Amino acid sequence: MPKLEKLEKVKTIIEQGDELKEKGEIEESIKTYQKAARVDPNSDEALMKLAAVYEELENWEEVVNCYYKAVSLKAKSNKGYLKLAQALKKQERIGEAIAAYQRAIQGKEESSFRVYKDLGDLLAQQNPQKEAIAAYEKAIALKEELPAKFYASYAQLLQQQKQIDQAINYWQKAIELSGEKVSWKLYQSLGNAQEKKGRLDEALANYKVAIKSSSDISKSGPKLYSSIGDILVKQERFDDAIKCYQKVIELKADLPQPYRKIGDILLKQDKKEEALQFYQKAVSLSDTAAG
Repeated sequence: MPKLEKLEKVKTIIEQGDELKEKGEIEESIKTYQKAARVDPNSDEALMKLAAVYEELENWEEVVNCYYKAVSLKAKSNKGYLKLAQALKKQERIGEAIAAYQRAIQGKEESSFRVYKDLGDLLAQQNPQKEAIAAYEKAIALKEELPAKFYASYAQLLQQQKQIDQAINYWQKAIELSGEKVSWKLYQSLGNAQEKKGRLDEALANYKVAIKSSSDISKSGPKLYSSIGDILVKQERFDDAIKCYQKVIELKADLPQPYRKIGDILLKQDKKEEALQFYQKAVSLSDTAAG
């Protein structure tokens, strides 16, 4: 069959598939697109159409197969690689999805901020943090105002890379953009970053806000009160620190750490007998946990 005639025939078949899909005759549209792909095995359009139908059916394995075939036919198809990346992401095939996203932006002057955000999210899961940060930076450059969750993820990466000052800025931005729905975890994370920089009063204030913001203090309280107690120890406010560690014990009595920390304070205060009691309790709880 002459090339032009083949192209016209494929175009007609694809249009028939489009009409069937529009009418909701999904299975028939699939067969029609498959027929178009058989008539011209080099038609990436038929495969892209077929993949789109499988997407509606959430048949991600077939979606991936179609997009892989499509990009093999049209290696410079940024759209094809992007669609492939998104489908691979749905299947949690993270390494392949990263490669597809990277191929989608390769040689393309400008991509959507969302492409770089999604790539950054996947890179963060795989733990190449510097590459993830670079992707997030590109997303920010393309669209300054992104969701709070994005800035929280970015702040976490920056903190892991010990870029603490920048992390603090983005934790604050995440809190600012969260409005009235601020998670206590954001205040905790901001406080943690500030504590690492020695900004103890600010960290203390944010830990306290985290406690007020938490809807389940039994879950969040032990870590937060412990963090507050640790700062108070650094500030040599020992009696207040003991109260915080006692609060941890009230909320979760089987943790050995608060008993040990109270023991350390009492030892500094030369209260050796009281310190020994707390150390013994800490050892007992540790043995129970180990057993």
